[in-house]
Amino acid sequence: MNEDIVSIIQKGIVFLAKLLRWAHLSGVVRSVRDRASLELFRQLHEQVIHNSRELGVRMEDWNLTQVETTNLAKNVCTASAHLLSNLLELKSGHLHCCIKVLLPPTGKNSTPNDAQVATWIRSEPFDARPNDKILYHVSDNSVWSSLLGCNDGKFDWEIPYSCFACNDLHAHESFRNSRENWRNYYRSALVFPIRYMTHEEGRAVFNVMGFLAFDSPNKKAFDNVPDIYDYKDDLGKRAEYFSLLSNTTVFQVGAVIADTLSMFLRPAYSNHSNKRDL
Repeated sequence: MNEDIVSIIQKGIVFLAKLLRWAHLSGVVRSVRDRASLELFRQLHEQVIHNSRELGVRMEDWNLTQVETTNLAKNVCTASAHLLSNLLELKSGHLHCCIKVLLPPTGKNSTPNDAQVATWIRSEPFDARPNDKILYHVSDNSVWSSLLGCNDGKFDWEIPYSCFACNDLHAHESFRNSRENWRNYYRSALVFPIRYMTHEEGRAVFNVMGFLAFDSPNKKAFDNVPDIYDYKDDLGKRAEYFSLLSNTTVFQVGAVIADTLSMFLRPAYSNHSNKRDL
């Protein structure tokens, strides 16, 4: 047989072998990826979303089902904490989640700085922080101030952020938190506003009902999220912060949970926000 033909056949066989090997490996990679993603999506769907949906339904009869509603809210927080713990590969108890309620100011000349925040429910297992019912002023806390566009006494956030992310709160002297001994309980934080959108005079307005907060005693618990304090000083950096956030899985998952809660809780919040009975 002509040597040129033999050479061509040999090269074809080698190429075919490489092609089959690549196809086989790509299938294996795809299978592993799908299996790894399945459990996370299952938790999100069957635990977080389903409990959130049930919570929204029960909240319509809040005065009649307070115990059941509170348990459902606890289930949402616990499922959310487990989901992000699995995503971030954190040990049990190293990530906590809570839902906080925003109580709008009632005074005639009040401002958003006068609003207050109360913790409604936390995930299990509970950590050592007191389960208090204290109302905290927005202006005394950097997290709430950044998400509402207020002045926290150290920095004027001016325009509301859609997420507060920081992997080392202890490193920032300007961070304000009115909870006593907060350093004993958390070092990293990832917090989202629970909000819905309305249109007023032709423009979109975000109405904040509360907050979905994740925190951890670990430094760098939230992987590669950007530190909000590194990007807060000008609009260019602010845009970069949002871009970096949107490219992290943990932000996208947390945002999905917060947005889902906002849809399910809006009717109940509208009915009960003025009663301060959460």
